[in-house]
Amino acid sequence: MLDAYKNIPLHEIQAWCWHNKIFVVQKPTKRGYSKTPPPVRLIVNLDGKKKYGKLEYKQNSKELEDKIEELYRAYYGSYK
Repeated sequence: MLDAYKNIPLHEIQAWCWHNKIFVVQKPTKRGYSKTPPPVRLIVNLDGKKKYGKLEYKQNSKELEDKIEELYRAYYGSYK
C-alpha cells in the first residue's frame, strides 16, 4: 500500500495531512537540559484524538525521519 504513494512528494502528503488535521508530533521522554538530547516518542494527533507510540527514537536521526515519513504516507493512504 505504501509503495503506491512513493512517487508523491512528502511535502504534498504532509500538506494534505495537516489540512485534514493529522499531525505527527515528537515528544521528548525526559525534561531538562543535557549534552545529549533525550530520545523522543511519536504522537499521532488525529483531529484531537492522540495515539501515543511505544518506541523511542534518537532525536534528529535518519530512523526518526523515516518513521515520520512512513506514518504520514500510511495515514495519507488510509484516509485519502
